[in-house]
Amino acid sequence: MTEPNRTAQIDLAYEAPGKPGEAAIRATVIGRDGSRFTDNLELVISGTASALSGGDATPRVHSSATDGDDRDKILIPITARDAGGNAARMPLDAAAAVRGPDGEGLPDGSHSAAIKCEGVADEPRLRCNVEVIITADPSSPLPSGTYTATVTGGGIGSSEVGFAVAGPADKVGIAIPAALPGLGRTFTATASVIDKSGVPVADGTWVEFRTTGTGAGAKTAVLASPPEADVEVNGRTLRQRRARTKDGSASANVIVVGEGVAIISATAGGKSANEPLDTRAAAAAAAGQGPSLRFGATGGTAALGVPATWTGAQSDARAALAAVPDANVVWLWNGRRWIRWGMADDGSPLPGSASTPFPILPGDLLWFA
Repeated sequence: MTEPNRTAQIDLAYEAPGKPGEAAIRATVIGRDGSRFTDNLELVISGTASALSGGDATPRVHSSATDGDDRDKILIPITARDAGGNAARMPLDAAAAVRGPDGEGLPDGSHSAAIKCEGVADEPRLRCNVEVIITADPSSPLPSGTYTATVTGGGIGSSEVGFAVAGPADKVGIAIPAALPGLGRTFTATASVIDKSGVPVADGTWVEFRTTGTGAGAKTAVLASPPEADVEVNGRTLRQRRARTKDGSASANVIVVGEGVAIISATAGGKSANEPLDTRAAAAAAAGQGPSLRFGATGGTAALGVPATWTGAQSDARAALAAVPDANVVWLWNGRRWIRWGMADDGSPLPGSASTPFPILPGDLLWFA
């Protein structure tokens, strides 16, 4: 069934300020049946632009063109305001010119700089950016350092916005916590990437993360993020975990899955760094240490890092974990050795666990972490 056309009378009141500032519109809609709906809308009326200002951030761009790589392009927010501080239209003749670290202009053919705004030229342009694209040939890249884009227009002077230019990755470093968390727990590893001048590389540089075991041992730490993705490398499709840099850094989340030593590596632009992940102290069961703690139907509550005697009804490892806040792993003493079952922070099964949640009987000795 087609909805019938509806007509209404609109009563509009506009209270304009005497000078640029806030204004209000009050609209009342009156339907054919006499129903009325009134609402208010606050507006800001701006005057002619009298000042320009750039964004606070210092974005980073690559020092040479790399076949359309987005590291060669940056957008820096730029705004215009009237004498009262209200957002104003960007002058139609606004333009940007770039100077290098030495204060001199850049060679022709090494870059482009322009003001890009939303909307067409004869409409108000309130959201604008300085767009800088590096077009220098890789054989003659721009020097790394701090550059300045000077924006002019409308005869209202100029505004300077800074950005950093960096060369290819030359050195990679990895930072991990001084003390790693226990089994099933997640921590953050951060890679830092700089060029040969010590300047952090361009935003958007890819960093690949990996974890490996040592010797013939299994990995005792695995990556939870960044997510895996198919990447084309020299005509081959490889599965990689990689993240883009921001201010020269990219991070990965790592889960402790065993007791031993693993290696985490980070690679960017053909440069790599490796860092050992010693999980032995954090993931050890520490059997026999601490006082016995009874819990269950007739006792108190269990805690992390101390032995506990199960006093409840027959159960299993999954239910025992659910009964202990913050626990990811439960060990059971079977009379000869500790066996474990657990889940990582992301909900995945913990490598090295029993194939299924083992049963727990009253009187069994447990350990939670």
